[in-house]
Amino acid sequence: MEAASTIMLLMAIEAMYSGKRTIRLFVDNARYHHAKLAQPGRRIKLHFIAAYCPHLEPIERP
Repeated sequence: MEAASTIMLLMAIEAMYSGKRTIRLFVDNARYHHAKLAQPGRRIKLHFIAAYCPHLEPIERP
């Protein structure tokens, strides 16, 4: 996924939840989530999980 597809995803989420005043998304620290182009509008708030959180990413579990 890159910044352009992230933007399209954020726009789709915003359209899907048009009745919501604030939409909170929890994302990892991938570069494309931090790209200036991927910064969402006023309604979407991105919350970044810690750099290493194996308990939040099941694939990281031993």
